[in-house]
Amino acid sequence: MRSSNGNSLHTEINRQAVHMLVALFAVLLRWLSYPQALACAVAAIVFNVFILPRLPGGRQRLYRTDERERGFSMGILAYPVSVFLLLLIFPVPIAAAMWGVLSFGDGPATLAGSLATGGPLPWNPRKTVVGFLAFVFGALPSAAFLFWWTLPNIGSSPPWWRSAATQDSFGSMRIVGIIALSLVTAIVCAFLESLETKIDDNLLAPLGGAIFMMGLIYVFF
Repeated sequence: MRSSNGNSLHTEINRQAVHMLVALFAVLLRWLSYPQALACAVAAIVFNVFILPRLPGGRQRLYRTDERERGFSMGILAYPVSVFLLLLIFPVPIAAAMWGVLSFGDGPATLAGSLATGGPLPWNPRKTVVGFLAFVFGALPSAAFLFWWTLPNIGSSPPWWRSAATQDSFGSMRIVGIIALSLVTAIVCAFLESLETKIDDNLLAPLGGAIFMMGLIYVFF
């Protein structure tokens, strides 16, 4: 049993490390066009589905026990699908920010929940307060930075966000507003991630957070 637990923890550390490292590609959204960004996301989906499982040690190092038995990982598929949907639907800064939340919020939360002890959340005893806080404090700086970093490329957003009104709303934002916006959204995403639903949290938290962030921008900016 101890060996099994150790292997599970080692797998989780490997998985979340990759989860976070992949988000470094989000910095490219400052320069990629809309079609280029979507093409990269599609390539990531194809890689995770068809290539990653066939790499030496791919399944052993990144798949959880039940996923190895099924031969398929919904979480590993949901990650690039979530990024693709973010890029397909939302303005570039929001898509980038939620990519940061997906990686640097969910990753630390999962590791903190595995490594640290803490009181359970009132609405979900399977999740911990430590994991919730790790999510918020991991998501906040990554979301704020990536939002600010990709603002110059707002013109590469989906066609329905290229209006002058949208460009003015985003162009009027300052760093204090971006940090405040990212903080509130990170808390909302942490809450969504902590819910017990049938929707994979790699989809629920970033997509729900993107909708929430978009609403805040239109109300306050």
